[in-house]
Amino acid sequence: MAHVWRKKHKNSSRILDKFYTRQEVVKRCLEEVDKLPYTYDCVIEPSAGDGAFYKNIEHETKIGIDIDPQHDEIIKGDWFTYNISEMYECVLVIGNPPFGQYQKLSSQFISHALSFSNVQTIAFILPNVYRKHTRQKILPYDWRIVSITELERDCFTLEGKAYHVPASFFIFDKSEGEDLRVNPNAYTETNDFKFSNKDDFDIFVFGASPKRITKTPTPNNRGYFLKSKIPVEDLISRIKAVDWNGNSCANGGVYWLTKFEFLEQYI
Repeated sequence: MAHVWRKKHKNSSRILDKFYTRQEVVKRCLEEVDKLPYTYDCVIEPSAGDGAFYKNIEHETKIGIDIDPQHDEIIKGDWFTYNISEMYECVLVIGNPPFGQYQKLSSQFISHALSFSNVQTIAFILPNVYRKHTRQKILPYDWRIVSITELERDCFTLEGKAYHVPASFFIFDKSEGEDLRVNPNAYTETNDFKFSNKDDFDIFVFGASPKRITKTPTPNNRGYFLKSKIPVEDLISRIKAVDWNGNSCANGGVYWLTKFEFLEQYI
């Protein structure tokens, strides 16, 4: 179960709604976890809600926790004060934690899971903002991103109706191997352009709207100065031809591309 912030009335404070994961989405996520080579001795779903994952987990030792459980087998409790028993040696923490405003809650759920030495794997549905390097920095260097599975539209329900949040199923694991986290040093320059400054540039690209390009930016504009290595009009056409979708934040967060994200998408 996750949460979304919405305004109750104009000029009023925001309130928190609960949205739930559809069963077919849960099963797809569990199939990804089944690809891992572990035999977990405990599986925990924090913020279990109605037990979307809990009900589909086939394990002798499974624990569901929620401050407001919607299923008889879910324990009423706060994940942030819950301690995982040291009797377990290989723990999987899985589920759809609350995203919260600006994804603060989801980060806190990850951090609490990381605080236990016996947690081997964290498998969470998270907003797509976790595809960004700035969010992935939450992972210690002895952890890696094993897989990122993009979820289809309307994979949640809110008040009984289909609900869409751009999200993916992330599997974080404490092991060696290929790491899918973004490497900001991998993209520094292209054959078409390089990043420059206000004293030597050909075009200015808005970081919040990459297809918005100007040759006469104002001091208040936020974005990047580009020095073209090809005919300028060709560069403009190529930038506008890029599909920039998939890099926006969820739940009202601000869309913004960092330099290396811009390069990554352009390439």
